[in-house]
Amino acid sequence: DKGDAPPEGVERLGVGLGSAGMTVTLHALGGRVIDAGALQFLAGREQAAGAAAIMFTIDPVLASVVPVAVPLFYLILKLIGRKLRGLAMRIQQAEAEVLAVAEENLEMLPAIKSFAREDIEAARYGHAVEQAMVLAQRENRIAAALGPAIELVAAIAAIVLLIVAGRAMHGG
Repeated sequence: DKGDAPPEGVERLGVGLGSAGMTVTLHALGGRVIDAGALQFLAGREQAAGAAAIMFTIDPVLASVVPVAVPLFYLILKLIGRKLRGLAMRIQQAEAEVLAVAEENLEMLPAIKSFAREDIEAARYGHAVEQAMVLAQRENRIAAALGPAIELVAAIAAIVLLIVAGRAMHGG
């Protein structure tokens, strides 16, 4: 596979992690050993710099929009991801609460029945389940809207770039 081959001048090393059965791909570059992710980052940076240089030779005004728009887009995604992470933690807590209430009720079932507390404990369990479901539904709504929102922003950006480029071509 040519796409998996390291760039010229880079030696590929495979390092096994013993009984775990995992292999980490490392590369030797100029006497230093770096992992594949760092190598991909370096290659991606070179590609981005080359693409920016080509864009600036074609149209400096359009090319100046990209360095502003991409970090803004990344920041928005980072903020949404942070909100989803917090929500996921709250969901995990709520699900743990559901399990704790269920376990407690099962262990104390004879006492609950003898003191006629079935309705109270059932309501407590129902409330815990409802809280977990509300949080999970909120996470699902955000996750469901995230993909189309990203596509919409990308489509709007493409349309704006086409309009600006079209006007530049007719004007120049």
